[in-house]
Amino acid sequence: MMKKFLAFLAACSFAVTTAYAADQCKNRGTLDEMFCDENKDLVADAPKDPKEWKDPNTLVFTYTPVEDPAVYKDAFADFQKYLEKATGKRVIYYTVQSNAAEVEAMRSGRLHIAGFSTGPTGFAVNLAGYVPIAVKGYPDTFQGYNLIVVTKKDSDINSLADLKGKKVAHTSASSNSGNLAPRAIFPQHGIVPDKDYTVVYSGKHDQSILGVAHGDYDAAPVASDVFYRMADAGRINKDDFKIVFTSLHGTSITVVPEVLKRAGYNNVTIIKEQEKPDGNFPTVKSPNPEEPEALSMAIRKAGEIGADMVIGTDPDSDRLGIAVRNPKGEIELLNGNQTMVMMTKFLLGKRKGKGMKGNEFIASTIVSTPMMNGLAKAYGVDCKIVLTGFKWIAKIIKDFPEQYFVGGGEESFGFMVGDFVRDKDAVTATLLACEIAADAKARGSSFYKELIQCYVDYGFYKEKLVSITKKGISGAGEIKQMMVDYRENPIKEIDGSKVEWIHDYNTSMATNTITGKTETIDVPKSNVLIYTTEDGTRMAARPSGTEPKIKFYFSVNSKLDTVGDFGKVRKELDSKLDRIVSELKLG
Repeated sequence: MMKKFLAFLAACSFAVTTAYAADQCKNRGTLDEMFCDENKDLVADAPKDPKEWKDPNTLVFTYTPVEDPAVYKDAFADFQKYLEKATGKRVIYYTVQSNAAEVEAMRSGRLHIAGFSTGPTGFAVNLAGYVPIAVKGYPDTFQGYNLIVVTKKDSDINSLADLKGKKVAHTSASSNSGNLAPRAIFPQHGIVPDKDYTVVYSGKHDQSILGVAHGDYDAAPVASDVFYRMADAGRINKDDFKIVFTSLHGTSITVVPEVLKRAGYNNVTIIKEQEKPDGNFPTVKSPNPEEPEALSMAIRKAGEIGADMVIGTDPDSDRLGIAVRNPKGEIELLNGNQTMVMMTKFLLGKRKGKGMKGNEFIASTIVSTPMMNGLAKAYGVDCKIVLTGFKWIAKIIKDFPEQYFVGGGEESFGFMVGDFVRDKDAVTATLLACEIAADAKARGSSFYKELIQCYVDYGFYKEKLVSITKKGISGAGEIKQMMVDYRENPIKEIDGSKVEWIHDYNTSMATNTITGKTETIDVPKSNVLIYTTEDGTRMAARPSGTEPKIKFYFSVNSKLDTVGDFGKVRKELDSKLDRIVSELKLG
């Protein structure tokens, strides 16, 4: 996993064997007497006399021992080769067993280049002349981590307050996330280390995690990236991530549980009442995961056992519904647009971590959230918009063989992962959803928190679907006339915002109602009409091809400046949607 990082926290330290005399150094700050900081940049200056500079034939490199040092020797092999090419010198890896040993090795001149974790960096700068020059990360951004507290899955510890009277592993005195951060943050939540619980130093983050798993400690504050790496490497399992699954009497029961098991998700609760395939679907009105009622049994079970996620699939296992815990801790059913954005973003992030090739594209449909366009722009990839139905997404994969399809979907709770299925598939999408949630949890976040962050990064889009049923021959005539009326007597404004564009997919023509400009729509003809206003509000009207219904797809949007504004802005967008539906007399 480390091999994907192009840069990391590294430093060069010049070994100075004699201390600066007081009159030789005009400013030292908090640095050891071996070093001077006359330019006041808070790190050691190079010796003024070039004769004191060191130019070793072999450079010695190491990485902070936050877990088993053997993990890093091979992980940084590529970086060592890069150093050799860049410096023309031989580079060897020097294994250290503790932060103190790493600082001392650099102070004595035995170590030249090193990656330090956050906590010991200050000690290394002050005592060893360490000069930080880079941070660990990806090609265009740094890699961060979160402080998380790990406990066993059957532990009675559910909040920081529950640590009282427990034995808690801290890593080492100099560790940031493993000691310094908990000592600074926990008191704000009413729990004081050493006073309210017994602190035991484990030595390393991985030792803290393994100690909790083995029952040596009740809990441990650790860096999320170490936890995630250990899960990735199979050193710990994902059993602490609780999933509730229901096949809604459908076929996915024969595949999905086994797929999750093989992926390491063993803490999966299956709704027994809905486990057996049954075409009568006795426990639901409709086995459609788009309907909240269909997942009601699974959501109740999630509440009883404290599960993180609920997943339900439809009878033929191509669509899935996902419910996760919102900021209030309640299980909330997400819509297809939300899950599509989250799945696509995760796949793009993984692709970006390996290195974009420049030929990637994602896909969505004309009635799905415009947020996909913002996501594509942020990652520098194409977003191809097609008619509703996954056959059209499959077609563009075939039409553009020179491009790489990352993933895509539509608002109706379907998603396509890569190009090997070429249809919406609940099996791969279920595993992807679990990976997203487990990854977020390992980083101290959650599926829902990551969704809110997407709203901050790419714009807060909120959608609403209104379906009107018109049965019989007369109903079909009413639906046809509604579409005629919308075309011949177009809407002028929606919720006070002027209609700017009308896209008529039946005529393949887009018209700017303000300038009169027209454009050809380069997709096959379809009986769909879309109004877009100046503020980005959108309404699409489309008669169903399989049911006696006409469907209206609404999308509104707003800027979300901070995560803290989420609740307020969501209410504003919900109110806007309600006003629009009422205004158009569709409620």
